[in-house]
Amino acid sequence: MRTEKPAQRAEIGDAQFGIPQGLAAEEQIVVAPDDCASRWGNTGSLVWSTPAMLGYMEQACVGALGSHLPPAYMTVGTAVTLRHLAPTPVGMRVIIRVELREMVGRRLTFSFTAADGRETVGEGSHERVIVERARFEDKVRLKDAGGTRP
Repeated sequence: MRTEKPAQRAEIGDAQFGIPQGLAAEEQIVVAPDDCASRWGNTGSLVWSTPAMLGYMEQACVGALGSHLPPAYMTVGTAVTLRHLAPTPVGMRVIIRVELREMVGRRLTFSFTAADGRETVGEGSHERVIVERARFEDKVRLKDAGGTRP
């Protein structure tokens, strides 16, 4: 579900994107065993893990921006502040809501909440930066080949 407000512009060189301030999206999941803290070394803890919360939040941000960026561009995460407030057991539904709060140049800052139907279980903010896909992938290939960035 998305809601949009009047567009502001994020600019990279000659490229401009009409990304609406207040862009919002939500992701719904059901906590699965692979999402649990036990996967990350907390043996026997069958509750939604902080790394899973972070991943789903990031996925919701990327999904919200998807139709606003041409294929030659993408976003990468650069910062996160996350508070995991309460446990959520396997099988319970969680709704992750993200909203674009600020745009400065190519930096986008989202706020997010995660709620399991009984309470808010997580909240925070996430910064993403718009980058040129080919240039980013070139840097990855160079690094993978053992080279250094110019």
